[in-house]
Amino acid sequence: MLKVFTLFLSRVFIHSQFWVALMAFFLTLLTLFELKSDAFKLAISVGMLTWGGYTYIRSFSNANTLNHRHYKALKLFYLPITLVSLSYGIYVLYAFTNHLLITTLTLLPSALLVFLYPLKKSWLLSIREFPGIKLIVISFSWLWLTTCIPLIVIQDFNPLHAASMFLQRFLLMMVWILPFDIRDLNIDKKQIKTIPQQIGVDSTKQLIYIIVFILQLSYLLTAWLSLTQVIVSLSYIAGLEVLSLLVYFSKPSKDSGYYSILVESTPMYILFMLMLIVLVFI
Repeated sequence: MLKVFTLFLSRVFIHSQFWVALMAFFLTLLTLFELKSDAFKLAISVGMLTWGGYTYIRSFSNANTLNHRHYKALKLFYLPITLVSLSYGIYVLYAFTNHLLITTLTLLPSALLVFLYPLKKSWLLSIREFPGIKLIVISFSWLWLTTCIPLIVIQDFNPLHAASMFLQRFLLMMVWILPFDIRDLNIDKKQIKTIPQQIGVDSTKQLIYIIVFILQLSYLLTAWLSLTQVIVSLSYIAGLEVLSLLVYFSKPSKDSGYYSILVESTPMYILFMLMLIVLVFI
């Protein structure tokens, strides 16, 4: 009985979209914090929408990863949760915009990419199989969900700050996604041409470290220019250091929660804990 319960918890909390939805929630919350907005429900909405999007991808994808197999084993359990989360996410977004057309256009870019991402015909490559495009598509989707949507809804921001947020968030998502390409090195088809496939695992790690260093410098710069709060920049820098450490131990096919929990969420938890500690004691 204990073994069955442990397996159930593993499938629900490790090999599921729970952590990825939580990450979307935290990233959106960070964007709102930078914009000095208290629209907390918007972060919940993005987390719910992300849950629904990943449920769809895992339902229709023909990938044979451990996460996909575990998800499909509990598909009937997840389906009602997905319907509720999507409905709530769309409702909250509509409540903020109060305009059906704006809500639709706001959701359209990420919704379209999510819809097309897992689809494949025998005579047509799916989006994720176009050579070299997988990383860009996923990074853009996260950029749109966690940065563009809050900016569209809030509509009160410094254009220079917004531009720096776009670039930083896009690079952040790239270095956060690349470890998963390392994980899937032996699973992804050769035609996808992911970066680890093209340059190898060690060179991919070196590339991640370089982008992390550039990102950390950029957060120092935006703090110096007063575009971001010092605590936000320092928290990002610390979170990126944790991510770099996790990347060091990354290797193909290693999972059992290492990617699903540690890589996906730990840097964000460290980032948030540092911010909360400083804010509480200031």
